[in-house]
Amino acid sequence: MPPKKVLLFGMSGAGKDTQAEALARAWGIPVFSLGGMLREAVHVPGPFQAEIKQALETGTLLSPATSQEIMKQRLLDPEIQAKGYVLVGYPRNVPTLETYLAYEQPTHGILLSISREVAVERSLKRGRKDDSLEMIEKRINRFFEEELPVWEALQKVPGCTVFKIDANGATGEVTTDILQNS
Repeated sequence: MPPKKVLLFGMSGAGKDTQAEALARAWGIPVFSLGGMLREAVHVPGPFQAEIKQALETGTLLSPATSQEIMKQRLLDPEIQAKGYVLVGYPRNVPTLETYLAYEQPTHGILLSISREVAVERSLKRGRKDDSLEMIEKRINRFFEEELPVWEALQKVPGCTVFKIDANGATGEVTTDILQNS
């Protein structure tokens, strides 16, 4: 069986990180997110270190080209290619998906579907500094404008199993549903 290369999508509060960790344990594969990769890469000397450090310190975004190159280098590591991975919240838009598809073939595109109301309620309960109602609404709107079209575009990618899971329920039930559908 080829390694699983899973792209996991969902609104803020959908449980992406929680489900990614559960799937990684079940399948014995690593979890990656762009933010996590950047927090690791800032400590590794290389051509992007200064740009990453500045972005993390100032809260600005890296250039799309730099973000994509960091992701590409990590995902094309021979060990990662052999194991597979769960990738959380990336690619974030259709042009980034097109770049990703030029070097990688995902096996699964999974959407954790929750209502807008549940997204707001869960996000507010997390108590993160950037979880104000205004910021949550911005992230939800960005999800519908940029990230949902990525999941929809995956439906046209040959060899990629794409499905939606109702993530309004309990964590364990959602994990079970994902495992049964993949």
